[in-house]
Amino acid sequence: MENCNKCGATMTAVSENKFVCEFCGNTVEKKSKNQHHNYHSTRTTVQPDITNVNKNEEKLGCWLTGLCAIIPLVGLILFIVYLVRGEKAKATSAIVAAVIGFVIGIILDFSGFWEGFWEGFYGDY
Repeated sequence: MENCNKCGATMTAVSENKFVCEFCGNTVEKKSKNQHHNYHSTRTTVQPDITNVNKNEEKLGCWLTGLCAIIPLVGLILFIVYLVRGEKAKATSAIVAAVIGFVIGIILDFSGFWEGFWEGFYGDY
């Protein structure tokens, strides 16, 4: 085990004579026994993990999407909230679900579905 000469953290061995610091990215190469015991230190750049860059840009979950479709006012409110926060994918999901729910509600209203539903539920009203 070697300690980093830049930050002092414990370094992990990559090979028999090469160590890399996990915290600062410093690489230390130990010279072979034929050469002097000097340490050669090089600074390497750590590549960022690009798989988690757009982790915040996800769509709404199943339950919230369903709620936005059933109650379009909730979808409109969530659209405004997520738009202000800068989460455009969630805002788009909320407004699309709200519009779909609103259109389905209008279609059911004009088709006479609700009158038949309440008549079957309560009887002749």
